[in-house]
Amino acid sequence: MRTLYHDAPTGRLFIGIEGAGLSVRDPETGRIAGYRRRDGFSLSHENVNAIKRDDDDSLLLGTHSGIDRFYPAEQRIEAAWDAFADVIPEPPIVYALLRDGADSLWVGTYDAGLLRLLPDGTVHNYRHNADDPGSLSNNLVYDIIEDSYGDIWVATNGGLNRYRPESRSFQRYTYDA
Repeated sequence: MRTLYHDAPTGRLFIGIEGAGLSVRDPETGRIAGYRRRDGFSLSHENVNAIKRDDDDSLLLGTHSGIDRFYPAEQRIEAAWDAFADVIPEPPIVYALLRDGADSLWVGTYDAGLLRLLPDGTVHNYRHNADDPGSLSNNLVYDIIEDSYGDIWVATNGGLNRYRPESRSFQRYTYDA
């Protein structure tokens, strides 16, 4: 298992499984439905690393080949990487997803840093730059959250980072191993 997401409105449990796609547990019946690439579903990859509700009708799935959008009511999955393709043409491994309070979509990747899709369609790619102390501490992003002040916190392989929207830079909190 790679990730879990409990959908409060429906009570369903969504399970991202390494090498086995997406599973969904129905709370009323206890049944588990599987959605795998090999079974004809349009998953980009069998590894599902992140699951987040995006709107009333769909969930975003971070996979080993970018992002997919899952419509549970229709049992339909489609690729959702197009918005990022001009910045990163080949979909990377996606470990983390966040829709923030300003309606930006943040995407944490294995080696392509952090992506931000603004509501107007503009994409920013934040990466580590050894010469810039205000850059991301590492390009391997494990998790992303937004705090009550609107700051974005990013867990990387090189420490914790806080993105402050007003300065458009990161403050690094690193550790010595």
